[in-house]
Amino acid sequence: MVKSKGPIISLTGEQLLNAISLFLDGDGGLKSVEDCVKFNNCMKQLGVTVEHICLFLNVINSTHDEAVLSKLLSLGAWATLHEWLSEFKELNETPVLVLLLETFQNLPVSMEMLKANSTAKIIKGLSKHTDEEIKQKSAATVDKWMQLIKSKTGGVHQLTLTPLKEW
Repeated sequence: MVKSKGPIISLTGEQLLNAISLFLDGDGGLKSVEDCVKFNNCMKQLGVTVEHICLFLNVINSTHDEAVLSKLLSLGAWATLHEWLSEFKELNETPVLVLLLETFQNLPVSMEMLKANSTAKIIKGLSKHTDEEIKQKSAATVDKWMQLIKSKTGGVHQLTLTPLKEW
């Protein structure tokens, strides 16, 4: 169970899916930028059980429109995902960590996001995890992000990137 964020609304996974189904396209991803505010609020308020968090992650992973994903991240989903990553790393919940790593690998991240919190540092640390799948997925995510950093810095690492300093 994830740390409580206030009053808990008790919903089954099916009830939650029904509640957010208005925001979803035929593939199970978010339909539009307009749906991001409501979906992000649901993530923050209802992401208190492993089942709910996995459902939210699967919706994000099924969203293929980069504009929708960027909007969702800008509304605070990046911080929420960071909280979940931190908590599940602490709990060593391998299946959820794998799903989180898949999510991070597919997000349109920016340099600003990578600087915003310690997500990059946590994922880099997971590349030394005992679970082989977590190692591989975290390494692939780090590689993708390093390509972004190199493209933005002309191939030179900027040590001013707080979460990336220790890489």
